[in-house]
Amino acid sequence: MKTRRKVTILILITQEILMIFYLFYFTLVFIEKFKKNLTTLFAYINFAVGTIILVFMKKFSNSFLAILLVMCSCSSDDVRPDGGDPANGTETGAATPLATTRQIHLDAGETDALDSFTDISFDMLGKSQRLTDVNGENNGNVSLSPVSAMICYSLLAQSVDEPYRTELVKALGFNDVEQLSGLSLKYMALLPADGLGVKASLANSIWLTDRYTADARFADTMREMMHVDVRSVDFSDGKAAASLINKWCSEHTGGLIKDFIDYVDRSTLGIWINALYFYGAWDEKFDRALTTREQFDGRDGDVRVPMMHARMDADYAAAGGFRYVAVPFDQNNYVLDLIIADDTEAELTADTYRALKYGASAADVELGLPRFGVKTELMLSDIYDGLATAMENATLVTVGFPKSVTSQMIKIKHNTSFSVDEDGAEAAAVTGAFLCTSTGNESEPEHVRVTFDRPFYFAITHTETRAVVMLGRINNL
Repeated sequence: MKTRRKVTILILITQEILMIFYLFYFTLVFIEKFKKNLTTLFAYINFAVGTIILVFMKKFSNSFLAILLVMCSCSSDDVRPDGGDPANGTETGAATPLATTRQIHLDAGETDALDSFTDISFDMLGKSQRLTDVNGENNGNVSLSPVSAMICYSLLAQSVDEPYRTELVKALGFNDVEQLSGLSLKYMALLPADGLGVKASLANSIWLTDRYTADARFADTMREMMHVDVRSVDFSDGKAAASLINKWCSEHTGGLIKDFIDYVDRSTLGIWINALYFYGAWDEKFDRALTTREQFDGRDGDVRVPMMHARMDADYAAAGGFRYVAVPFDQNNYVLDLIIADDTEAELTADTYRALKYGASAADVELGLPRFGVKTELMLSDIYDGLATAMENATLVTVGFPKSVTSQMIKIKHNTSFSVDEDGAEAAAVTGAFLCTSTGNESEPEHVRVTFDRPFYFAITHTETRAVVMLGRINNL
């Protein structure tokens, strides 16, 4: 009897040890499966901890083990980075899918460089605004994507030879190509998201003329480092080449930018493209029942528009004749920055924007925001001629082209789409660089009321890296 009792006790102890081992093993599996979805991960960790407590309380049952095994076998395919579908055409190197990485920090040099590039971006916004006014386009509204432009410039800088590479990087406010490409890589690792409420993706491609053979080592390096699709294309059929590129752009912008280019000139040496897509659901959605038609005092006249209303906890600041509100998206990884001036003719600078954004504090905000959308087509090379100057006579030996082949013309095209409604905001951007040649202490939050019923600025920013994903100004609705 004593021997049988000892055996029974030994079996029970062994079962307890095995159960604890299984629980820790399954917890590791859960972490691997759900590490991109923190809400789900924390739920399962709590579940596992509670189960361990039950084990030690002698209330563990075989039925629970069965449930645990079933849950471990469940698929988590709905949580994945967005790699997109490959475009048609000859692929010299297929892109490595982007992985979503967390806990990436910027050093002091990168922060300074980002601030410098933000200065350039606001300068471009102002110049784009004036050009739009002159041409009478887009109802006086404009938007651009500094992140998309920067990554496109990084692709180009890594493709051209010295001294043109350094001249391009300096024109953009960076110390060297390593700093530019390093910051671009961090953005490509951190900005993509495919979780609950927020979807963001970045994609890169390089389209090279098939008149010359691209170096396989260049294609491999760009694929591994920058996740680029490198393609060899026959530019002699300009319409067919444009169709391939437009298809790729549409696939990587959620169909928002379908017609990026009409035609590719046969003298084109290569086209370096970045595509960006963003959709964010509000952390606190606007109630559609509260949307009413109200007056918007546009720069060119007054008009009745659908004005959305919500009361929310949000960061708020007022300084220098401007008022700022940060509307958070779901999970708070991204925010929509809204800035309105007391004087509608006042122009927002990068310094004022940073002072507002990083000097803001929590407030109880009654927000009135019009439902709006804006599409912009810009030629950044016309707006910022320093880029074209830096690339004059550039060579592409790095790519594998003969040294005798030089660029005589560069154009940088930038298309954006941005819209806001009661559910959230959606944005897309495509930036393409074309190289051509003629020869080839806490207190109660402040309560404020802010209604954007006259011209205002907007920006989508990533909270951790300070990246400005989208930047624009609304003058008329």
